[in-house]
Amino acid sequence: TPSARHRVLFVVTHNVPRGKFHHLELLAAPHGLTVEGRYLDSIPAQSGPEVFRGYDAVFIESPLEQDVRAHLGRALTELQTPFIWLSAQHPAWQGFTDEQAKPLLAYYVNGGARNFEGFFRLLASAMDHQPAPADLPPPLEIPQVGVYHPQAPDLVFPDVPAFLRWRGVTDQRPPTIAILMHRQYLDSIETGMIDDLVARIEKQGAIAMPIFDRMLPKGSLRQLLRPDENQPPLADVIINTQIMLNAEGRRSEFTELGLPVIQANRYRHGDAAAWQADAQGLSMMEVPFFLAQPEYAGITDIQISAATRKPHDDVVAIPAQAQAVADRALALARLQRKPAGQQQLALMFWNYPAGEKNLSSSYMNIPRSLGSTADALREAGYDIPSLPPEEELITRLQRLLAPAYSHERPALLKQLLADGLAAPLPLARYRQWLDTLPEATRQALLSRWGDPARTLSVVDWQGEPVFAIPRLQLGKLAILPQPGRAEPGPDGNIDREKALYHSTRADALPPHTYLATYLWVREGAAHDALIHFGTHGTQEWLPGKERGLSVYDPPMLAIGNIPVIYPYIVDNVGEATQARRRGRAVTVSHQTPPLRPAGLHQRLTELHDLLHQWLSQEEGAVKDQIRTDILARAKQERLLADLEWTEERARTDFSAFLDTLHAHLHELAETIQPVGLHTFGQNAQEEHRLATVMMMLGKPFLEAAARHMGEPQTELDETLAVDYQQMIDTSPYRLLKRYLQPDADLRELPEPLQAHLAQARQWWQALDAGGETRGLIAALQGRYRPTAYGGDPVRNPDALPTGRNLYGFDPSRVPTRHAWEAGKQAAEKLIAAHRQQHGRTPAKLAVSLWSVETMRHQGLLEAQALWLMGVEPVWDEGGRVIDVKLVPREQLGRPRVDVVLSATGLYRDHFPNAIRQLARAAQLAAEADREPDNAVAANTARIQALLKDRGLDEDSARDAAQTRIFSSEQGLYGSGLDDAALATDTWEGKNEGDHKLANLYLSRMQYAYGP
Repeated sequence: TPSARHRVLFVVTHNVPRGKFHHLELLAAPHGLTVEGRYLDSIPAQSGPEVFRGYDAVFIESPLEQDVRAHLGRALTELQTPFIWLSAQHPAWQGFTDEQAKPLLAYYVNGGARNFEGFFRLLASAMDHQPAPADLPPPLEIPQVGVYHPQAPDLVFPDVPAFLRWRGVTDQRPPTIAILMHRQYLDSIETGMIDDLVARIEKQGAIAMPIFDRMLPKGSLRQLLRPDENQPPLADVIINTQIMLNAEGRRSEFTELGLPVIQANRYRHGDAAAWQADAQGLSMMEVPFFLAQPEYAGITDIQISAATRKPHDDVVAIPAQAQAVADRALALARLQRKPAGQQQLALMFWNYPAGEKNLSSSYMNIPRSLGSTADALREAGYDIPSLPPEEELITRLQRLLAPAYSHERPALLKQLLADGLAAPLPLARYRQWLDTLPEATRQALLSRWGDPARTLSVVDWQGEPVFAIPRLQLGKLAILPQPGRAEPGPDGNIDREKALYHSTRADALPPHTYLATYLWVREGAAHDALIHFGTHGTQEWLPGKERGLSVYDPPMLAIGNIPVIYPYIVDNVGEATQARRRGRAVTVSHQTPPLRPAGLHQRLTELHDLLHQWLSQEEGAVKDQIRTDILARAKQERLLADLEWTEERARTDFSAFLDTLHAHLHELAETIQPVGLHTFGQNAQEEHRLATVMMMLGKPFLEAAARHMGEPQTELDETLAVDYQQMIDTSPYRLLKRYLQPDADLRELPEPLQAHLAQARQWWQALDAGGETRGLIAALQGRYRPTAYGGDPVRNPDALPTGRNLYGFDPSRVPTRHAWEAGKQAAEKLIAAHRQQHGRTPAKLAVSLWSVETMRHQGLLEAQALWLMGVEPVWDEGGRVIDVKLVPREQLGRPRVDVVLSATGLYRDHFPNAIRQLARAAQLAAEADREPDNAVAANTARIQALLKDRGLDEDSARDAAQTRIFSSEQGLYGSGLDDAALATDTWEGKNEGDHKLANLYLSRMQYAYGP
């Protein structure tokens, strides 16, 4: 390498990756040039020309021309050094001739190693006052949009057909995986991650087709991949590596193309070792652009596949992670190309609550849903016979569950093998797989669960030890229970004491039987896809990173790269997000059970009738007797306790009590109640479906319908206060049933009812559940699934129709402006109720934060907590919460209320930004210590003094005293109380049980998330 003759400075903004400078240094050095790169914000604002002293040429690369000129105005004005503004739109230069500057500019803005080589050869000649080299090739023009391939003679192609011609593709196109990449990867010679994916895909006989752009405008991707609208797209699967800024536009294009899209992210905060040690996997600041927005667009299976190698910030593939992305893409392509009749499918159902007879999930009828799903698959061409009659099916499935709950597990498993109700997985194959794992992972499994040969699921079969995998094989469909996370000991009993009270990260590793079952699903019968029934299982809840999992984290160890289709109840968006992010699943939403007003049961109906009799009865002995009867029945039905009235108070102030009781009975009657279970892909009974529509229409319709049907104005609120069995006889129900008929003329109704019933007809159609099985089959065919936000249909009718892929929402918007206003009102009502009951403003309240509730209500609970403390959000123009600020005491109009927040593990993962804002809010309220009635400040001062007395230094004591948010440890979920409360047989008595439960809760939920 020649000695450096000239120093060259590049001034850039943060849109330019740091790793680019390393590549430029290497290319410049052979030509006697030393390259340095500086980011604009590292240069003091309004510096003079001395900032460029010692450099022989200065280049500025940034699209933010006004920002750069404002920052470096004086330095640029007085600059004497040769200079080029590297902009394709507004180039400028001094100290270079036009013959030098124009090709230098062309080399640079086109980018890539070949062009940068030409750039530095020409620059060196110019710096040495020599003519340009005679053999200098012209700049290679790189289009703004095109196809890249590392082995192509000119690296790029203008369009997909040109690329496919170069690959020699004629009529029979091999599986083709499109990879969306930023053009900047080419500009910066940062294609290592892309080149690695290309090699892995093409090693398996497919075509890798990287498509580059500068954030494609809406419609460009569709034009690239489907230039002929009369022909199918020229790719099978898309791997996205771009930041998601135009989610709505991408969502539209993905829907039109119909191709499944997965995503490969890079870890931006260090190398592979740093990512491996990062409990989050993907930082909370990256969630909106690299998880939430892509999920909204319909991207699934978002994985970390590369990291940033220090000290030069090169983007380098993480081999096992990149392989997982490539393998999943190819598996999806196989689903598209393999005939349905040849595909092997596995269907796994969740066994919860635990028990050998339980075939259940969240509001889904498992046996009937299996039947409806099998019928739909068979009609779509899959080799699946009719299922046995329901009772026989249930009996067989319960036999599959029995070994997990029996002291005779080996004997039962052998019998299942003999009866064809279990499949063997050789122990030797499991050991081979175990030996492929990193030594730390393998040793952790062996340390926790011992030698797999000692597992009770391993039996001798046909002369060799095998894992017996319970399953019901019906044609090319295998139905099996999801294995349990706890493993019996030699006596057949699960060590619940250890599982419940002494779990650690290592202890939480799934047992050998669990992993062997999933290994059999992936490899034992070469299944093409896994269907998981229903909400929710355990695989996505295994420990590991919060997001951006390693393939060696337990959830990924289990599921591998097999495509997962996961029917999920539509109103549980929070846990569906977990299935997508940690379970690699495409969710297919299914309906809740039908919903109806609860009405009143017989005794409450009688009480309600007595109430009306008392109101209409003249004063005298009869009215007194009715009053006595009402009080007695209210006590008998425990309504006095529910309403927090004493007998004496109710007797003394009977009129006020009657008003309260009347309102309470109406509230009970109008309460939404689920009816039965949902069968996947099948509509509810007409009566129940109609009741759901009535609940969706709400009270305005109920009153309008009752009025139209002749109910007196004074009786409109009595519409649903009837025996629940008589609901179909109510005025709103009868009117709705009549006008849902297609031949009914809505024009004969008053305008408000016309609008209600027109909406009712739309919602009736939206409640067609046929889209669920269609969505399942489309996912099994390797097609893109349109996305939808979930929620129960009453609160969010847009969750219908079901059968779509559920997404969460941008957590940076919590709370939304509407949720903020509703939360403020709810907080003031809560304070007023406390004052009425206790005669004073509350000093401290506890709020429990659940991911599911936040996604349902857009942050209403967070809004309540903020307003209780007297703090309000600060939104940017896009509606994202960027800060919080203290509400002055005079404006608040009351004392601040101290708030302790308990967050679930899922909430901690999904809403780290909200936790940060709430922690800041608590800090602001705690520091408003000049308010004599500020409970937050008073409690903080008291706790801080206590902690200092116990030896903490001033700063640590202050930070701890200001902390108000607690949750479980990163990577772990749940307090454990639900299972622990069922283990009463492990307690010596109630006192010991209370002690264990309290200690368990504190040990699990003690992790502080503070300022």
